[in-house]
Amino acid sequence: MTETQVKALEELEPDAPWHRKLMVKYRLFVGILIASGLCHIVWWTCAIKYNWFVLFPDLYYMTLAMVVGGIVAGEDYFYK
Repeated sequence: MTETQVKALEELEPDAPWHRKLMVKYRLFVGILIASGLCHIVWWTCAIKYNWFVLFPDLYYMTLAMVVGGIVAGEDYFYK
């Protein structure tokens, strides 16, 4: 946790609701989950509506390349 987060937790009243404590302590992860959840909702909605799943038998290697690229980029971000 950063100094700002530690200070915010210390200043938080003891009877604060659980969701406020969660947002102060884990704000980075909550922000990532919100953005990821929104992207998944949009992607799955479009994939079901336009039936994109028929493309995967022929173009599955593109999906694998994107997953590997995301893993490499994510590791680089967290190890700086």
